[in-house]
Amino acid sequence: MDSRYIAAVSMAFVIAIGFLRTLTAYRGLKKRRDFVSEFSDKFVEFANNPDFDGKLYYWLTHNSVAIQSELGPLGVASYKPPAIDYVIHNYQMIVNLLPELRRKKTENRLFRDGEIHREYATMCLDILVRYLGVIDRWLQEARDELRNPFIWLGQGVQSILLLPAYVLHWFGLLGASALGTLTRNILVKSISFIVAVVGLLSSLVTLLVGWEETARIIGPLWRDAFGP
Repeated sequence: MDSRYIAAVSMAFVIAIGFLRTLTAYRGLKKRRDFVSEFSDKFVEFANNPDFDGKLYYWLTHNSVAIQSELGPLGVASYKPPAIDYVIHNYQMIVNLLPELRRKKTENRLFRDGEIHREYATMCLDILVRYLGVIDRWLQEARDELRNPFIWLGQGVQSILLLPAYVLHWFGLLGASALGTLTRNILVKSISFIVAVVGLLSSLVTLLVGWEETARIIGPLWRDAFGP
């Protein structure tokens, strides 16, 4: 089979893998953004309603741990409760303040403690809006990557390099957090970049002059660098 054809197909295959991975990452971010936006809308509806909406509160509580995990460090703060003379550090705002809002509504203290109610609601909403801003920036970066073939190539090379790790993850032998750490590792990214550049150059040379000529050019350089 013609070496030029093999080089073209191989490069197209790697780029296709990278594009699919980039597209999957974008869709994942979009799904996360939709979830945060939906939670924010329902939270505003719940907070602004003077009556207690049990169905809405159930939905918010059911998803509170998921949204708290999604918010990460932005959802945690040092918090001083009203009329309390100490500060609670690493306070999970959504998970803890949502029941406080429910308690004030069910105890019919909404208007008597209106200032506190507004404070709780405003703090939670500020966190959600702030995180929406962060994830919108990530989405813009992901959209830019979807239009960059060099990003597709790098992502494709990284996917192939990490194939053993993905196989271990599929069989349950490697956790998602460990896999995520590997994909973000600076050494892995550096190796992927080098391999992508070398692969791109060698493919271009092969397409232009053929594999035999490429081997003739690269062979002496390889021997000079690494020995016979």
